[in-house]
Amino acid sequence: MDDIQELVKTTLSEVERILSTKTVVGEPITVEGNIFIPLVMMGFGFGGGGMARKGTAREGGGTGIGGGGAVKPVAVVVIAKDGSIRVEPRTAPLCPSPTASWKS
Repeated sequence: MDDIQELVKTTLSEVERILSTKTVVGEPITVEGNIFIPLVMMGFGFGGGGMARKGTAREGGGTGIGGGGAVKPVAVVVIAKDGSIRVEPRTAPLCPSPTASWKS
């Protein structure tokens, strides 16, 4: 069980290092005097387990851990060169559906 605990501890330490305001609020990009600041949503999930067996035909044990994550752009803060500020949500899909151009 010590192996799985160390693995979870190390993994969560890395996730904590990655998750920061700079991760969800991107670096400003300036184009022709306008400033664009990307905003993203992040999600992570983890699970793990372990088992130890002794004294049976199936001696031994095992541990395992799995996880996944996703990063999704959600909006852009626009600071226009005239000083106005607005938030533009991402409304278009990240990439077109592969079937979008199919005719029925």
